[in-house]
This record gives sequence, C-alpha cells and structure tokens, in this order.
Amino acid sequence: MTGFSFNRVPRSTGVRRSVLLRACGFLLALFFIGLAVPAARADTVLSPPIGVGQSPEGIAITPDGKYVYVADSDGDAVSVIATASNTLVGGLIPVGKSPDCIAITPDGKYVYVANSRDHTVSVIATASNTVMGSPIAVGKLPSGIAITPDGKYVYVTNSGDNTVSVIQRPIQHMLPTVPPASARAPTPGEAALAPLALLLALAALLLAGGAVAVAWRRKR
Repeated sequence: MTGFSFNRVPRSTGVRRSVLLRACGFLLALFFIGLAVPAARADTVLSPPIGVGQSPEGIAITPDGKYVYVADSDGDAVSVIATASNTLVGGLIPVGKSPDCIAITPDGKYVYVANSRDHTVSVIATASNTVMGSPIAVGKLPSGIAITPDGKYVYVTNSGDNTVSVIQRPIQHMLPTVPPASARAPTPGEAALAPLALLLALAALLLAGGAVAVAWRRKR
C-alpha cells in the first residue's frame, strides 16, 4: 500500500488566521453600518412649502396622522392640511383674534385654539371643520395649551396675568383659574372653613348628577 504524507499547519498559524479573518469581518461590518446610519438619520425637507394663512404660529397633528391643523396668528384663522397629499383641505376656519397655539383631543374629534388677543379658546369639530358654540373665556393673553391624555381637561397658560385656566370637557365648563404663586394666602378663618365649603360643593354636585375632580396637595 502506497503511503502518503502532508504538511500540517502549525496551530499558532491557524489561530492567527482565524483572528485576522474575524477582525476583517468586524471592520467591514462597521464600514457598512457607518454608510447606512447617516442616510437613516438625514431629514429631508419636502418642497415646495405648503401655503397656509397669515403668520402661522401653532401646529398640531391628529392622532391618526391624517391631518395637520395650523393656527394662523395674523389671519385669525386655522388652516387644515391633508398629510396624504400635503395640500390644504377646504377654506380657512375663522376663530378668535391672534390664534397662537393649538391642541387636539386624544380621540381626534376636537381642536382647541387659544386666541391671545381676545383671551379666549375656540373649539373646532374635526368632522365638519367648523367652530362649536361661542369662544370660551380664559385668562389674559393665552399663550400655551395642552390636553390631558384622557381628554377630560384642557389647560391654558395665560402669559398676561400669570395664571393657568382649566377647561373641563366635554361640557366645556370653566373651572376656577389657577392663581399666580404670589396670590394672597387665605386667612385662618378662611382656611378653617375651606373643608366645609369643599364638602358642600361636592354634595351639590352629586345631587345635580355631576362629577368633580379634586386635587389635594400636602403642606410642606
């Protein structure tokens, strides 16, 4: 039987080759990742810009992402954009004077617009894009607006008198405005009667079939 022989590669050489191949593969992967990441992170501005009303200030998008509502401050109106085509939907929606900020309810059915120059909030029904009822009076120069995740309350910051107005939905009922921090502290007699007044108010609401939300803050 004819014998044969072969030269065996030293173990140390094989290990070095394996390490070298793994290092090359790792560097190659990093190279391709470096090419892909900048492309993914790059934001692209679509053109041309979408024409809306005069001096657009505030902006909000419906929860389903289908529509964009823009507060046109100098036009005293709100513009509506359809995101599918990036075009205006219908005409401008007239609201109060100088609408500066805007918020949409979590269910996407209503748009709340803070009108800074007439100190009100307008409510738009998205189903018809029309204003509902009369504007809601708030504090002076409303400059910010936000809606709680459950959609029950609308909070409005009033830069003109350093207050926050709270609107209770869906009945659009104005709760007492939150006063500035420098407001006068209650006298001892007023503080003593406060719990009794609260209980009477709660009882009246329950008898009327209403509901109330109470916030309690512990004294430090």
